[in-house]
Amino acid sequence: MRIAPTWCYNDIVRLLRWHKNTVQSFSTGFTIVELLVVVAIIGILALVVFFSLSIVHTRSRDAQREKNVHEIQNALGLYYVDYNRYPTIAGDPTIYIGGPEDYLTPALENGKYISKLGQDPSQDPNGTPPLVYTYVPLERGTSYELHYWLESRNKEMVMVP
Repeated sequence: MRIAPTWCYNDIVRLLRWHKNTVQSFSTGFTIVELLVVVAIIGILALVVFFSLSIVHTRSRDAQREKNVHEIQNALGLYYVDYNRYPTIAGDPTIYIGGPEDYLTPALENGKYISKLGQDPSQDPNGTPPLVYTYVPLERGTSYELHYWLESRNKEMVMVP
């Protein structure tokens, strides 16, 4: 026969106190300092990601600019093969490609040299580009300079044939 355990009042009180202490140790929350540390760490990580993405966007716009300049340079090379000189104009020889007095774009697009000149990646389609390509013919069309700006290096680059 099995004898059931006998519980006295003290045993029950001791069991309830043990249960209360056990439940309280698991139900405590985070302190305000711990929450602030977690929020600060998340904020720092968000800033790092934001700046990394902005650097990637800057480099991709610079890569597009360099691609556009190489396409213009190839079109000018084809123009030179046909006319034995580069495009020139009387007066101020500096041409802002895509600007209001751009004679270079029609000269290259009308022929067989380039289908469409690339637009600066940061250019507003309805406005003037903030960073333009500049064509400067030299020595009456025997040479030229292409100037363009790279954001990541924060400097003007010059391309010559």
